[in-house]
Order: sequence, then C-alpha cells, then structure tokens
Amino acid sequence: MKTKFYFVIVILMIISNIKAQEYSNTPNGLRVKKGEKNYFRIYKNNDFKIDTTDYRRLDPSVYFEISKNNKEIKFNKKTYVLISIPGVRNKSQIKKECIAGSRVSNVDFDKEFWTEKENIFVIDKDGRELYNQDNIEKNYSRFSNDFFSGLLTAPFKYRFGGSNKSLIDGDFNIAPFLGWKFRLSQNKPYLVAPFIFAGVTTLKYNSTNNTKITDLSIEENGSGFTYGGGISLRLGNISPGIIIGVDQGVGNLGSGFVYNNKAWLSFSLNYDFFKLKVDAKDGGN
Repeated sequence: MKTKFYFVIVILMIISNIKAQEYSNTPNGLRVKKGEKNYFRIYKNNDFKIDTTDYRRLDPSVYFEISKNNKEIKFNKKTYVLISIPGVRNKSQIKKECIAGSRVSNVDFDKEFWTEKENIFVIDKDGRELYNQDNIEKNYSRFSNDFFSGLLTAPFKYRFGGSNKSLIDGDFNIAPFLGWKFRLSQNKPYLVAPFIFAGVTTLKYNSTNNTKITDLSIEENGSGFTYGGGISLRLGNISPGIIIGVDQGVGNLGSGFVYNNKAWLSFSLNYDFFKLKVDAKDGGN
C-alpha cells in the first residue's frame, strides 16, 4: 500500500513539474537610484520627437520602464531612449502637476518620455549594453512570492537512527520538488524558499545496514523511494539550503534496510533552487 502511495506522489509531482511555469521574477519597474543624481530630466514625446520645452523630473519615487516601442533618437549630439511611466505601478495620489520642470505626477502616467541614454545604459568592455547600476535599480515587491519546481539531488545523506550508529552515505537520488519562494529584498536577489520533494533513490546494502544480509563480504544495490522537505535561501550568488528526508527500500532486501523510514539530513552551499530569469542588461546581477 505504501509503495502505491509513493508511486502516486512521484507521478503527480512529475506532472506538476512539467506543467509548472518558471518563476518570472518580474520587477515592479526601474527606479532612479538614490544618490548624487536624484533625478533625471525626461522630455515629452510628440510623435516620436523630443519636445525640450516640456520636461519633467523623474525621481526615485516613480517606477518607469523602457518603452516597448524600443526607440532611440539623436538630438544635439546626444542619444535619447524612450521610456514609459506605468500608472498601474505608481501611486495615484501624487500631486497633479503639469508644468515644465515639475516632478512626474499622475497626469504623466501611461505616457512616454525621452531621456538621455547614458542615464540608463552603459557599454561594458565586451561591448554589451547594460543597465547603468550607478544611476538606476530594479525594484521588486518585498515578500512577492510564486510557485517553483525542479529536480533535486542530495550530495550526501547523514542518516539517523536504525540499529547502528548514524552514518554518512552518498546514495544517489533524483526527486522532483515543489515549493514556494518569497522575496526578502526590494532590490537585491535575496529569497527564501520552503519546498517538498518525492522521488527515487539508489540504496547500497551490506551486513551492517540490512538484516537480510549476513555475509560481511556481500554488498548489494537496491532502490527505493525518498521524500521529505527543506528550505533554501538565495543570498546574492550563494544558495545555502538544508534538506530533511526519509527513504523506504523496496523488495525483499528493502524490507531489511535498517534505516527504512528513518530521517536523514543533507545540505548544500551552492545548489541553486531558484533559477531566476536574468535580464541580459543586468550583466548577470
């Protein structure tokens, strides 16, 4: 009965994993970075031409995006790019203003403006166009969350209990995992993710861990089911995680495995459960 139950769990998790959407990691938008340069000048767009007599001050309180029109123009020996101010991402209670030189207000929402390209982009040594991280930053909703899934392997297992002392082994296992991840920072890749998993594992049997084997020279390979849960963090470029699971051997030798249904522990410093989509313009950050 247990075997059938584990089999159903594995099949359901594989189906869920195949159909799952990868975490979109969608930001609220770009923002002017607080610092020496606390605002950009943005100029009104008139049929894809710059109106330099009508400009606004774009400050860190306002989300903006690169326009989907993806336009650039040259003006007075400078390159300008088209941006948009999405109303859905910005607060509507900003004071209504529309005079030249005023800060962006709600009357400017869902409109497009021109700004100097160097405000937003830089060219790296390889000729790639990246976001100018001295001037702007991506901003996310803190505690925004989403479903995630993938395949998990544990590099080792520290086993507890059984009729023998605890031991460390390297039984290979592969298991689909499902979880939920939560963003901890509005502008840094810091996340926490609890997850569960179920799958299959290889088990090495010998006379010290299996009551069915009495000959000290014999070692047999078997298989079984594994399931459990864990939690992982993403802190910049490292992803420490801890996993707690249980194995259940199958077959005649499986029934003699002394660690059946006993907890094991595993952890990793660099296993990336998150697989965030990286915008090429972020330069891998």
